[in-house]
Amino acid sequence: MAVLALLAVPAACSKSTPGPVVIPGPTTPPPTSTSTTATATVTPTASASPTPTKSPTAKPTPTATGKPAVTPTVQVSEASGSTKNLSVGQSMSLRLPQATDGGATWVFQTKPDPAILTVVSDETLAPSPPPVSGTVGANGTHRWVFQAAGAGTTTFTVIEEGPGGAPTISTYSLTVAVSH
Repeated sequence: MAVLALLAVPAACSKSTPGPVVIPGPTTPPPTSTSTTATATVTPTASASPTPTKSPTAKPTPTATGKPAVTPTVQVSEASGSTKNLSVGQSMSLRLPQATDGGATWVFQTKPDPAILTVVSDETLAPSPPPVSGTVGANGTHRWVFQAAGAGTTTFTVIEEGPGGAPTISTYSLTVAVSH
């Protein structure tokens, strides 16, 4: 868990540096989880992500004025086994923790119906800042971005597998209901 110290900056000194100054303290890697059920995390767009990435943008949809409107990507916060409601054209981002240094990886056990929900991206994000050389248990994040393609309901399941055919570490399942 990272330890941060926050210092208040007097108003007279804050002309060049708005807001608090953050000084990072010593860090230790988070403990690894042996839970069999993973949960999705909400990642607001204003917060730091594991690595600087450009968020995918949903396809523009025409409005009554004829100008395209962009639908923001919805962050999944539902626990495994839940249902997420989307509208056609909406994008959805799912992030799950992943032990990136031990060879574990998330894979689809059951893919979503592509007529209802398409996979836009499927990637592993490294920890940021990178772990100190030799650190064991460094955790990154696995991120999927989906887009609602058509009306209907579909369920997908992803599993975190250990290296070399090791048993499943975690499982996450989500039902997505897409409406017009």
